[in-house]
Amino acid sequence: MIKPFTDKRDYRFLILKNNLRVLCVSDPESTRAGAALRVNVGASSENIGGLAHFLEHMLFLGSKKYPETSHFKS
Repeated sequence: MIKPFTDKRDYRFLILKNNLRVLCVSDPESTRAGAALRVNVGASSENIGGLAHFLEHMLFLGSKKYPETSHFKS
């Protein structure tokens, strides 16, 4: 990985036993932690139409256990 000399973050690339590729980024100036996941499938790969959109709503629009719509974000 090539990064600019002004970038003070540390990067580490891993491949897990299940072949999941992971990029870890450590930012010493950050006060919060975060995670992101990219899945190389979506609506065009569905056997059941609308499943990706339904799961998006389940994650971001709240549930009985986590009724606040911003719970996942916070």
